[in-house]
Amino acid sequence: MMGYLLSSATLKDHTILPDTLSHQSSLEQIHQDSGESLENLVRGPHSIGAFLQNAGYDTVPSPTNKDPTGGAYYSGGYNTRRLVCTTSPGILSYHLSFLEF
Repeated sequence: MMGYLLSSATLKDHTILPDTLSHQSSLEQIHQDSGESLENLVRGPHSIGAFLQNAGYDTVPSPTNKDPTGGAYYSGGYNTRRLVCTTSPGILSYHLSFLEF
């Protein structure tokens, strides 16, 4: 599970994440610097979710699992907010959680 400060409702409500939501996410600075769409950064073929999915981890969000569809999801907490690009220029921040079964 990956948190970019985007809620599960946001992921579910948008088939394609509009760039206007980048200011709500921890990816705002990389979105601005790279010119990539927010959708590609979060769920695109070269996203971190895609990388983890290709490595065999069931990942949300990713190209395969675009939203949690009723499952548990954590959008990121204090550290993600505290270290987010908009408050700490030059630092990218996102949350990773791995569940072990």
